[in-house]
Amino acid sequence: MNLNDYLNILFESKIDFPKNEYISIKKDLKENKIVNSIRVDKEYNQYKKGQIYSTPFKFNIIIVDVIKLKNIKEYKYFKSLSNTQIAYLEKFDKLDWIKFKKEG
Repeated sequence: MNLNDYLNILFESKIDFPKNEYISIKKDLKENKIVNSIRVDKEYNQYKKGQIYSTPFKFNIIIVDVIKLKNIKEYKYFKSLSNTQIAYLEKFDKLDWIKFKKEG
């Protein structure tokens, strides 16, 4: 365990997700898939590549990548977003596209 991992555990760095996405995110993580999420507002610039975070799923994730977006249309999976998600995310000019996987 390196210092970064230790500090994350010590201060219990946490990440949460919309409740309606719990099932699909948990399933993908258990299948060792990389999961994508967009973070804005108070969560912008909060997650760092290589850091470990606890989840509501009783296991940790590790951030694989963080990509800065100027608008949601830059998101690779933009066309898969609902109209409601797009309308909300279009309000922001600073977005983090985070990619993460189950730790271990």
